[in-house]
Amino acid sequence: MKEAMRLHPSIAFPLERVVPPEGAHLCGYDLPEGTIVGALAPLINRNKEVFGDDVEEFRPERWLEADPERLKLMERTYMTVSSLAHRVALVFVNLTYSLSFHTAHEDALGSTSHF
Repeated sequence: MKEAMRLHPSIAFPLERVVPPEGAHLCGYDLPEGTIVGALAPLINRNKEVFGDDVEEFRPERWLEADPERLKLMERTYMTVSSLAHRVALVFVNLTYSLSFHTAHEDALGSTSHF
């Protein structure tokens, strides 16, 4: 699920923030108060330094093969819309899996009723 959402986050618009009154130093730039900065999830989720040179490939095992330090960096960098969107997607996947299992189980028993 994480790998699919990493490659195809549910938003493509910038996640904007306003620089606080004290200003900020970000990526080598001094930003004055009130400056709007933003990050694009599709770009952040394709950072080769974080996710590896194969960032364009769908490889769910990258989350299982990563050493603990790399996994922590991936988790911290990984951007999706919100935890709510992630939860809804997980509910949908679990529901689909459950219904598929239920249907297969009934078919194996010879039942024609699916609910």
